[in-house]
Amino acid sequence: MKAIFRPEPQSGYGSILLSNSDDWSRMAALNFERQGETWKSLNFEFYNDQKRKKIEPDIAVVIPGVAVRKELAEKLFFDVLDDIEILPIAVSGQAWVLANCLVSTRGMDLKKSLYHRDPSETIFLIQKMFVNDPELSSKLAFTIDGSNRSTVFVLERFVQRVHELGLQGINFKPVGEFC
Repeated sequence: MKAIFRPEPQSGYGSILLSNSDDWSRMAALNFERQGETWKSLNFEFYNDQKRKKIEPDIAVVIPGVAVRKELAEKLFFDVLDDIEILPIAVSGQAWVLANCLVSTRGMDLKKSLYHRDPSETIFLIQKMFVNDPELSSKLAFTIDGSNRSTVFVLERFVQRVHELGLQGINFKPVGEFC
């Protein structure tokens, strides 16, 4: 069994927030299909708490996924561009990219996992998961088929890459296992 992680904001680092709430509908389309030529860059801003100065991150959690400074994206995703589409965004005027995760699994064991469904039966929150999908072993990240895909889960390879590159801004919470 191998670990599955959920990226979470790292304490002390600023979050990034979508500048225009009207753009949420465009964000909802992510992690379902390639956006390709139809994608137009979105604007985000660094959020800093007035009481405590936050450090600008290299990588950040953004619903529905992960964003990273543009100059770091190729180093992080160099071998998985069939699985992750890199979409340009701007964060406080700086060039960043948003990772559109194109890998989804149907292998979540619904009896062993702890999750919640909305009235339409779409999974929207996963607290603990067990996945049987051997194809995931060669991936960095994935979503759960049958979910709203607002959370991208990552594997040890992704965690190791983030640490090797010295990226700051996210932590990884273990949320399950796969085989």
